Amino acid sequence: MSRPTVLLAAVLEWAGTARLPRAFAEAGLDVVVLAPAGRLVTQSQFVSEVLVAPEPLAQYLDALKQLMTARRFDHCVACDEPLIYALALRRAETWTHPLLPTPATGSHLDFVISKLIFPSTCERAGLPVPATRIHTDPQQIAQAAWALGFPLVVKLARGYGGKEVRQVDTPAALQQLLAGWPAGTPVVLQEFVAGAPGSCCALWVRGELKAWFAFQTVRTWPDAFSPSTMVRLVDRPALEPMLRAIGRLSGFHGLGGIDFIKRPDGSVALTEQHARPIPQFVLAERAGIDLPRALRALVDSAPDALFQSPRIAADDTEDIPLFPQEAYRMIGAGHVRALARWRRDPRYRRQLFRDDRPLFAATLRELRRWAHTTWNTHHAMRGHYLNMDRSVERCETMEAQLRRLDLPWISRLRATDGRELPPRPQSPLTPGEIGCFVSHANAIAQVRPRAVRLVLEDDAMLSPQLVDVLEGLPLERLLRYDIVFLDCQPMATTGNLLALWRSLRRHTTQDGEATSVRRATGVDVHEARGLYLWAAAAYFVTPHGRDTLPGLLQECLAAGPLEAFDTALHRLIEEGRIRAAVLAPFLATPRLDCREATTIAGRPQQDIGVLSAAMRHLFFAGDVTGAQAHAAAVRRKPLTADPALQLLADLMAQGFIAAAESGPPADSD
Repeated sequence: MSRPTVLLAAVLEWAGTARLPRAFAEAGLDVVVLAPAGRLVTQSQFVSEVLVAPEPLAQYLDALKQLMTARRFDHCVACDEPLIYALALRRAETWTHPLLPTPATGSHLDFVISKLIFPSTCERAGLPVPATRIHTDPQQIAQAAWALGFPLVVKLARGYGGKEVRQVDTPAALQQLLAGWPAGTPVVLQEFVAGAPGSCCALWVRGELKAWFAFQTVRTWPDAFSPSTMVRLVDRPALEPMLRAIGRLSGFHGLGGIDFIKRPDGSVALTEQHARPIPQFVLAERAGIDLPRALRALVDSAPDALFQSPRIAADDTEDIPLFPQEAYRMIGAGHVRALARWRRDPRYRRQLFRDDRPLFAATLRELRRWAHTTWNTHHAMRGHYLNMDRSVERCETMEAQLRRLDLPWISRLRATDGRELPPRPQSPLTPGEIGCFVSHANAIAQVRPRAVRLVLEDDAMLSPQLVDVLEGLPLERLLRYDIVFLDCQPMATTGNLLALWRSLRRHTTQDGEATSVRRATGVDVHEARGLYLWAAAAYFVTPHGRDTLPGLLQECLAAGPLEAFDTALHRLIEEGRIRAAVLAPFLATPRLDCREATTIAGRPQQDIGVLSAAMRHLFFAGDVTGAQAHAAAVRRKPLTADPALQLLADLMAQGFIAAAESGPPADSD
């Protein structure tokens, strides 16, 4: 008789997902995995069949739908939140139902996946949650924040792995945080609960609790709301009736989790539920939970299966490092020698899944790769943003952004105020333009030998995936250039705009339900010659550029300067004296209130600034909320009084759209 089969549908890389095949195999199931190529879960020796799917979520869903329509599985697991969110949007389609962790009808699924609905539903059911307010209007958000008191916790409706969750200590910090989030989005404000954070791993069968255990968070990385890297098993009997109630409210069928906080008085407050499985197998064994037996009861939908509660020894107070999470933290923090603990310390050795040698080897390879790119990024590379002493508000906005994106390696560099410089009568530039030129030249001159330096202007918006994309892009690809731009005003030729558009479509995905928020998944490297027109909001200076650029820039300054900094870069690139590249989609762009200066004949300077900012936002991998409205007034203006020229513009627009929708993907360097 054939064994039952479980499908693991995985898009993201989660350490826990990679451990699921072993547990299901020990439960007597064949394991089929549908995942993008290279995911660790596909390397497990306990996987019976690997099906490779495209990584972009829309294409992955198409592949998943085809699979679910063609084959039947005894149990299905959607292994990460973005996939579950996408399936929830298509819950009316019956093929999604086996993949959802709750019934598709009613409010069960929304209770599990929405940070808006979970606290209010728990409160009505008498379950302890922090005081919560949900608002969209900025004024109401501010009033609710004052009512709850500072500090407080602020969340968006959906997120995972601690994303979109922040602790806010002051009203000013709240305003800065909201400025970086999509306008009009519901915001969850919760009272800050002092105490010890923790999580439960639980398994429900059709809403009935069958197994659970809890652990206290000892260490997280990279910030306080990120996943745990070190934990401690804890005995929290008060959680059991709460978990039973959660099961009844959600009808949950699968392996999930709950986050909680133990208050100083010993009481517990629930903070949110996890729809994805959180399988901490080593912890389960230490807590006396037979996870394979519980999973078999899940697959068999056996409501009469024996209930398993945690049995934790009174003297088990050991801090348990999680592998590979704690190893990633050590690498990210630069604690190279501490990695030796995995071989010497019994606490660490127990976490190594050497019973699954292919998975263990693949994990070590991934750690080595990540260490190489991380050390390159965080040690060989440093960054500065240029900021004048009188631009205090810009400084505060940039610092808030750097904290939000966890970019401590970028620091302020005092910019030169052109009004303080001696007059340069030979230069046609304004004092502000001269100060800008001098500031950039000084920043480039300070780059250390063999280092990579990121230079930003203080109005630059950064893609939240900046570091992730850079870690996936070998620095060797960039070191052949002198300067690499993260954004630019392109020469507006059909070929250039098509290339940038195709890079945007190829390397971005929609961030959940926010259609104006894009997530970068990679970049193409384009030659700047023939593409770059102007811009200096964000760029890298390479070791080769460190040797080449200072002399060229001093030559320009000695001559006047006769042209603005980025105009000089354009000329030097076109003359072949600088080799430059542009990354697309753009990983940075100026804020929309920026106005680019230009002297293009026949067009008002203000209109050009609006068009430039809108175009650069169009190719930005981040939040582009407001770009349409920003350019609306200029778009409505007549282009020309010449009917023949207007006809030519209309024909070019039609041809461009046809090429953009049907053309091949962009070539990458």
